Amino acid sequence: MFRWLVMAMVVVCMALGATLAIFSSPTATGYANNSITPTSTPENQELVNTLNEVIHDESCELPCWWGWNIGEDSLEQSQVTGEMIWGDDLLMGESEDYIWLDVELNETMNSEIEESLFYSGAYAILLVDPKENKLFAARFYVGYPSANYADLEPYMPAGILSKYGVPDEVTVELFSVTSPIELILRYKSLNLYVQYNVAYDAPYYLPEDYTIRLCNNLDNIIEFQLQVSISPEDINLPTGFWDNPATRNDSEFNLEKVSELSLEEFTEIFSMPNQCFETLPLNELNHIRGM
Repeated sequence: MFRWLVMAMVVVCMALGATLAIFSSPTATGYANNSITPTSTPENQELVNTLNEVIHDESCELPCWWGWNIGEDSLEQSQVTGEMIWGDDLLMGESEDYIWLDVELNETMNSEIEESLFYSGAYAILLVDPKENKLFAARFYVGYPSANYADLEPYMPAGILSKYGVPDEVTVELFSVTSPIELILRYKSLNLYVQYNVAYDAPYYLPEDYTIRLCNNLDNIIEFQLQVSISPEDINLPTGFWDNPATRNDSEFNLEKVSELSLEEFTEIFSMPNQCFETLPLNELNHIRGM
């Protein structure tokens, strides 16, 4: 979504790499910076409190999400639940194929920080099939989660992996040599898909044996989206409206192909906070990418 932004922010000749190594790295940094952690007073503390409540609500398990029942609730029920939880009518829009309900969460972001960033923000959106009058997908998005006042740790890699265990699939998207790394966790049996844009440190010039270290701490996640849906492959909205993490693209490669980690090893490592791993060396990744 914002690869162009990162190109403008940092010129990183990314080519990817490294013999597998595991690191505990609480100070790992990338494009995101520790200094953007919110410290001032939220514009809307009540909204922050509500967001924390739904994130930490253990009584609502998939396919229940934030009080909504994905695959069951009608448009009317979805609106009632939204008003009951968020205290106001949800913004609504529609196209020929979808009705969407929008939970605007920008006031959970640090406004001073947000204004200094090229892209940030937060929202949740629900998709309703008007023909069946059924809620079939929900998505939560945050740009620069370390600038959000809510506790988003349950949705960071360690939180997701600790709760749901080994994913059915983990992929790394190697779209461009100047992009951050997209790390995607897919739990197909749960219809849960989580995508992270992970920042990393890199010198101006990357030698062929250079290795990229990916870390799971909050400050290294510069964008994330979580999607729950009953028919993930059928979500086909206009480009930019909904990047569907359930659907693979040609730039994605299985974790096992770009590193020496198995899914089980990755889960064991990344289930703990402040952990890092390295991919294969740059020259090997370029070969995988067909460069």
